[in-house]
Amino acid sequence: MIASYMYHGSYEPFELPPEVTTSNVKRMIVSHKKVILFKIEAKNRCYILPSTMSKEIAFSKFSFVNSALTKELLLDVADYEGVEFCGSTPAYILEKSTPHQ
Repeated sequence: MIASYMYHGSYEPFELPPEVTTSNVKRMIVSHKKVILFKIEAKNRCYILPSTMSKEIAFSKFSFVNSALTKELLLDVADYEGVEFCGSTPAYILEKSTPHQ
């Protein structure tokens, strides 16, 4: 179900904002789910990045599904820690953008 949601939703181009590299962003690693969460309160967004892509943050562009995850999907993707971390902030899954042809 999650894979279907992640791969069949509509996507928006996205570059991680410069705020991600500053201290006003909260980060959390959910190691058993292999995801990293970024909570940017100024943008009222919680982003979920697969940990395998963490080294690409500085030089890659990402896309995200333009509708927020439901609490049930967030629970599947990031477990209870992720749900608690994001709280009422909408959560979006990030994936690496592919160049349009």
